[in-house]
Amino acid sequence: MGGKKRARNRFIVMGERISLQMENGKIRLAHHKLIIKPHLPAICNKEDYVVYMRKWIKQIKGKHNCGIIAVAVIAGCSIKRAEEAIGYKGYTDTKDLQRGLMNLGFKCPGRLKRLKIRPKLAIAKLTYPDNSKYHWVVVYKEKIFDGAHGNKQGIVNWEKDWRITSYLPIKKINKGE
Repeated sequence: MGGKKRARNRFIVMGERISLQMENGKIRLAHHKLIIKPHLPAICNKEDYVVYMRKWIKQIKGKHNCGIIAVAVIAGCSIKRAEEAIGYKGYTDTKDLQRGLMNLGFKCPGRLKRLKIRPKLAIAKLTYPDNSKYHWVVVYKEKIFDGAHGNKQGIVNWEKDWRITSYLPIKKINKGE
């Protein structure tokens, strides 16, 4: 019997067990046509490990929960779970985001950093021209997840004078990221 050899592994994707095929150093989801390059090739042959895929969450117009949505996107949890981790619903500041992320197993400083280079994983502060309002978004590799002005592909539709001015860098405390 000819053909390519494929190694099959079981993975956990957002809490759901699925079967994947490994071919030429890439992992292919058999039923999704999505390619995931393993970030730790040495453990690709292990029986189980976690693949984190950030998912966009739409913000309902008129709700002021962009920070809660950002925490939910980072942690891969529901809005309700992010609200519980933060401690309440509604507007959020940097300390609220830090508390929510720490309660969900992430590490981040208590202060924002000025944007000099694009971070790999962060909650960023989007400011409007008059500096009277701000909006929280998730920066993840080359994507920006914005529940109000973006889409699930990580592409945003911002006005030309809106800017990311600062960000909260995030690291996962336990295995996985």
